[in-house]
Amino acid sequence: MSATRYGFIDKKGAQVIEPRFEAVNGGFSEGLAAAKEGGLFGYVHPDGSWALTPRFASAQPFTHGRAVVLNAG
Repeated sequence: MSATRYGFIDKKGAQVIEPRFEAVNGGFSEGLAAAKEGGLFGYVHPDGSWALTPRFASAQPFTHGRAVVLNAG
């Protein structure tokens, strides 16, 4: 049995980021989305590349240039 993975689609329903994340917290906010990989959250760009590599136990969407995170460990 395969693990559930999350990705992103555009407004037309076309897949734009393949389902590879363990979890996603909200959608894109201020150009970034909180996504979980390897048990930790980071932030991805709309093209799926990492803006901030996974290193947080928890991560919230950005608002006014800031995001609430919980450092791992």
